[in-house]
Amino acid sequence: MMCAVAPSALPGLAAQGCYCGGYDAAADMDALLRDIHAAVRPRTPPAAMSTAEFLALSRPINDAADFDLGAVLRGIRSIRIPAAGFAPPPVPVDFDVVATPTTPVASLPAPLSYGDAEDAAAAATTQNNDPLKKQQDPGEPYDADIDAAIRAMERDPAERSSVNYLWTVQAGGITMADRAHLVSWMYNFSGYYSLAPGTLHRAVSYADRFLSTTTVNGFNELLLVGAAAVFVAAKYEDRRATVALNADAIAWHVGCTRRDVVDAERVLFAALGCRLSGPTAHTFVEHFTRHEGAGGSTSTVRLVAHHLADVALLDYRSIRFLPSAVAAAAIALAEMAVNPAAAASWISDEMVEVTGYALEDLAVCMAEIEEMRELQGEWPGCAQMTEDFVRSYGLVPR
Repeated sequence: MMCAVAPSALPGLAAQGCYCGGYDAAADMDALLRDIHAAVRPRTPPAAMSTAEFLALSRPINDAADFDLGAVLRGIRSIRIPAAGFAPPPVPVDFDVVATPTTPVASLPAPLSYGDAEDAAAAATTQNNDPLKKQQDPGEPYDADIDAAIRAMERDPAERSSVNYLWTVQAGGITMADRAHLVSWMYNFSGYYSLAPGTLHRAVSYADRFLSTTTVNGFNELLLVGAAAVFVAAKYEDRRATVALNADAIAWHVGCTRRDVVDAERVLFAALGCRLSGPTAHTFVEHFTRHEGAGGSTSTVRLVAHHLADVALLDYRSIRFLPSAVAAAAIALAEMAVNPAAAASWISDEMVEVTGYALEDLAVCMAEIEEMRELQGEWPGCAQMTEDFVRSYGLVPR
């Protein structure tokens, strides 16, 4: 019997038949393999082209003598960047949105354009002719905007505590001495873990704002509030603070459970309305003394001013002043202590320009800070702050 198969698509096998017997199977298999090899065998790669042949194919003009590279380069139009700097891209106009910006735009000096040798030489000559002229700090163009922003934030009611919460919210359950003890404990706690500068001021602000809205029962709860405030402030100032300070460490110091610390932190965060970035007196001391010669010609004035601002934290009465006023009062007292001969001229000529306050505006705040220093033995923590400051810097505030 004969059985036919469909014609094969491979060369050499088309229109051939297959019989069930009487044929050489090995020969047909060899032929089949040869045809498969012929169908799928890769093509032989072309011979490598010489460099001269490749260049000849790539040139529009095969004769290299007729190709003038210089003419081509001279034909490319060069663009000189103007001295005014790069022009901003056009901004699409949205007629549904008011075009007035909500954030002040800083005015920056235009950079020199590329190749402006004349401008660079003129600038170098000007600096050489006036070697005593102080070069402009890159941050100075933003100073006015930063000052306006932080002064607006310190006046925001959501960023400030109540000035009489000890009587209205706490109903006399916490006294001024209790609060001073709490701030002193927070000071020691922050120093024990070497937390970032400014953490203490921010933590005290958080605690005062929380106590302005929530009643606490007993000093143990008050201590937990202070510890949670330090923990939140430490993480705000430096995210690496959790390496040294965590909920377990706080629970050990306070004498509670880790769950208590986590719950207190959550409640505190909610009571603050997630608003953690308000400026403090520490912020303004740094801001007012950021330039050499402002707020004193040496860093000693800054150190003493920071110490006096720390002392003011112990006094419950200081929360009725804006943080900028406390900072300005601390700087004025530091100037009088460090540079008594030049203090009068600085207060009369530069104080208003630097801090925005005249001496009469700060008289009450300065008098209360001075009173604390004179009666430091009666204020919890005040004597210790002074001793630590003298031991650390060798300075004795007079």
